[in-house]
Amino acid sequence: MKNLWNGDYLPKDTVSPQHFIQKQCDYLRQKTNGKIIAKVVEQKKPSDKLVESDSPEKLNFEFFLSSKNTPNFRYRVLKLSHSIPIFPIKITVSLEIARELIVFQDPVPTFTGEKICQDQSEFEEYLEEILNSKVVTDVINSLLVFNIDDSEI
Repeated sequence: MKNLWNGDYLPKDTVSPQHFIQKQCDYLRQKTNGKIIAKVVEQKKPSDKLVESDSPEKLNFEFFLSSKNTPNFRYRVLKLSHSIPIFPIKITVSLEIARELIVFQDPVPTFTGEKICQDQSEFEEYLEEILNSKVVTDVINSLLVFNIDDSEI
């Protein structure tokens, strides 16, 4: 019997957004000596939901910042929403971050904090803007204040 599958399934240049952000979480943990905790959390849906490429059902994730000494505080940096295939992907940031980055949703210029990224490159560029925004930098610096050791004073 002939195998009808082409077998060429490994993605060429695409990394899942969750994996890409999780790697950024690891970099931040290293950079802050484990004081800042960054996590990507899946928003769970009932397992009986069927996700197809044209389905309104989406895979949804949130990216949070916290710290070793403030485990009950979480700052949501962004939300991700995509179907299968991964792109386009919708990224939603807080209005505070959106104001800094001046995020408008086309075609109507409303101030939503939502942006649609069409491919991996656009996703990575926008994520870099978010992670290096003044808002996110201020949150990280504030969280670090809660984690100063006596030896650092």
